[in-house]
Amino acid sequence: MMGMPSCRDMTRLLTAEGEAGWGTCALMALHLAMCEHCSRLARQLRLISRSLREAWSPRAAAPEGTEDLRRRVIERLRRS
Repeated sequence: MMGMPSCRDMTRLLTAEGEAGWGTCALMALHLAMCEHCSRLARQLRLISRSLREAWSPRAAAPEGTEDLRRRVIERLRRS
Protein backbone atom coordinates (compact mmCIF):
# COMPACT_ATOMS: atom_id res chain seq x y z
CA MET A 1 0.00 0.00 0.00
CA MET A 2 1.40 3.35 -0.99
CA GLY A 3 0.31 6.58 0.59
CA MET A 4 -2.49 7.18 3.05
CA PRO A 5 -4.88 4.22 3.33
CA SER A 6 -8.51 4.84 2.40
CA CYS A 7 -11.34 4.03 4.80
CA ARG A 8 -11.93 0.83 2.80
CA ASP A 9 -8.25 -0.09 3.26
CA MET A 10 -8.54 0.67 6.97
CA THR A 11 -11.56 -1.61 7.33
CA ARG A 12 -9.59 -4.44 5.72
CA LEU A 13 -6.51 -3.75 7.84
CA LEU A 14 -8.45 -3.45 11.10
CA THR A 15 -10.32 -6.72 10.55
CA ALA A 16 -7.36 -8.71 9.17
CA GLU A 17 -5.64 -11.32 11.26
CA GLY A 18 -1.90 -11.02 11.70
CA GLU A 19 0.50 -8.19 12.22
CA ALA A 20 0.95 -5.19 9.96
CA GLY A 21 4.41 -3.87 9.17
CA TRP A 22 5.81 -0.76 10.85
CA GLY A 23 5.14 1.49 7.86
CA THR A 24 1.56 0.28 7.58
CA CYS A 25 1.03 0.77 11.32
CA ALA A 26 2.32 4.34 11.10
CA LEU A 27 -0.04 5.14 8.21
CA MET A 28 -2.94 3.48 10.05
CA ALA A 29 -2.24 5.56 13.16
CA LEU A 30 -2.20 8.74 11.07
CA HIS A 31 -5.48 7.81 9.37
CA LEU A 32 -7.11 6.95 12.72
CA ALA A 33 -6.00 10.31 14.13
CA MET A 34 -7.78 12.10 11.29
CA CYS A 35 -10.83 9.91 10.62
CA GLU A 36 -13.63 9.81 13.19
CA HIS A 37 -15.41 6.90 11.47
CA CYS A 38 -12.39 4.58 11.33
CA SER A 39 -11.45 5.51 14.90
CA ARG A 40 -14.94 4.52 16.03
CA LEU A 41 -14.65 1.22 14.14
CA ALA A 42 -11.27 0.51 15.76
CA ARG A 43 -12.71 1.18 19.24
CA GLN A 44 -15.71 -1.04 18.55
CA LEU A 45 -13.51 -3.88 17.30
CA ARG A 46 -11.30 -3.62 20.40
CA LEU A 47 -14.40 -3.76 22.63
CA ILE A 48 -15.76 -6.80 20.77
CA SER A 49 -12.40 -8.55 20.93
CA ARG A 50 -11.99 -7.86 24.66
CA SER A 51 -15.58 -8.97 25.36
CA LEU A 52 -15.11 -12.23 23.47
CA ARG A 53 -11.83 -12.96 25.28
CA GLU A 54 -13.54 -12.39 28.62
CA ALA A 55 -16.54 -14.53 27.63
CA TRP A 56 -14.28 -17.43 26.64
CA SER A 57 -12.19 -17.15 29.79
CA PRO A 58 -12.92 -20.02 32.18
CA ARG A 59 -12.22 -17.61 35.07
CA ALA A 60 -14.84 -15.10 33.97
CA ALA A 61 -17.59 -14.74 36.53
CA ALA A 62 -20.99 -14.26 34.94
CA PRO A 63 -23.52 -11.99 36.64
CA GLU A 64 -26.22 -13.89 38.49
CA GLY A 65 -28.79 -15.42 36.16
CA THR A 66 -26.70 -15.05 32.99
CA GLU A 67 -24.78 -18.32 33.07
CA ASP A 68 -27.33 -20.08 30.84
CA LEU A 69 -27.19 -17.22 28.30
CA ARG A 70 -23.40 -17.29 28.36
CA ARG A 71 -23.39 -21.06 27.80
CA ARG A 72 -25.75 -20.73 24.82
CA VAL A 73 -23.74 -17.91 23.22
CA ILE A 74 -20.50 -19.86 23.56
CA GLU A 75 -22.13 -22.97 22.13
CA ARG A 76 -23.42 -21.01 19.11
CA LEU A 77 -20.01 -19.47 18.51
CA ARG A 78 -18.42 -22.90 18.58
CA ARG A 79 -20.90 -24.18 15.98
CA SER A 80 -20.25 -21.34 13.54
